[in-house]
Amino acid sequence: MNLKQPVLGIVSTLLCTVIALWICSLFSVDTFNTWVGFIAVAAIPGQIILALVWESNYPNFLGKLKQPVKGCVLFLLMAVIGCITAALFMFTVGGGVTPPTPMLIQFSIVTVIMTMWTVVAWQCWPLNAISKHPGIIGVGTLLLTFVISLVVFKTLINYSFMADAPFYAAELDPGGALNAWTAMTYLLTTVAVIDALILLDFWPVSVFQERYKALSIQPLAGLLNSVFILLVAYGIWYTFIKLWQFEVVDYMVRVVVSFVFGEFIMLVMMQTAPFTNLKQPLKGVCLLICCGILGVVMYWLYSTLSVMLIGSVPKGPPTYDLDLWLAGAMLSITFPLLIVFADFFKFWPLSKEQ
Repeated sequence: MNLKQPVLGIVSTLLCTVIALWICSLFSVDTFNTWVGFIAVAAIPGQIILALVWESNYPNFLGKLKQPVKGCVLFLLMAVIGCITAALFMFTVGGGVTPPTPMLIQFSIVTVIMTMWTVVAWQCWPLNAISKHPGIIGVGTLLLTFVISLVVFKTLINYSFMADAPFYAAELDPGGALNAWTAMTYLLTTVAVIDALILLDFWPVSVFQERYKALSIQPLAGLLNSVFILLVAYGIWYTFIKLWQFEVVDYMVRVVVSFVFGEFIMLVMMQTAPFTNLKQPLKGVCLLICCGILGVVMYWLYSTLSVMLIGSVPKGPPTYDLDLWLAGAMLSITFPLLIVFADFFKFWPLSKEQ
């Protein structure tokens, strides 16, 4: 087969969604929201390095492989890195406690967020200034991301409000400055802004960089990106949480996670089709409108099908079982599956390798 965009993206998204929902249906809600979610999320930082930093062509022998062997090897590499990462997290931040606690799971989510920051906002600086070797850049960026994640986790996130929960352990609480849900929703909002910048080809930041060339060179480029991302994300978070009084976890899942999911579909599966040839910022605006529509549709789809897949599950406080299942189904399972299919397998067998 040799499907072309946008048909390729639509068919691929439908296929990956069906497979992802089937995977989600195999586990109980408790198992899915603990072990499955944790292990899947722990694999994503390594997957981002493989797909974005190494462009699915490093180690060098991968360039000689044909599909589907290449995709299978990349998937195995992702799985190995993910298992090592999960074990590292479990026996350090997680204190070896099983099943994985909400603290450990949220730390693993922070590492995904910070990987987006180091790879996209900072473009692997300072590792790419130290070495031009892809292995050093990739592995170094991954390790640096874990260190930054630990600092952010311990500085910002606090679980004292969960002190009466059976899983709570004071020694595992990072004791940061903010309620965990407050910090996590804001951090996830920054991912939505980072993805939006990609869709906009970094407009309007690029306007300043074209006018002042020094702002396009690291570390000033990273600082400019960071300031823009933090301010826009805070504006969005403040509008929904403070002005419109959204419940914090409902905002996280129904707004941020769903919108980010829509962004990933337009970026990874649709490859910005059908707006590829439009000029910025019109191209980005059209793409973001599609992301919003997709977010609403996919949230409705996953919510509706959840009754058939896992039965009637309580939504909202105090456990947020359905909310966390929906977030995990979209971003812990479906998102990495999209990357595997589009970047590792290059849409094989629906399209010839691109």
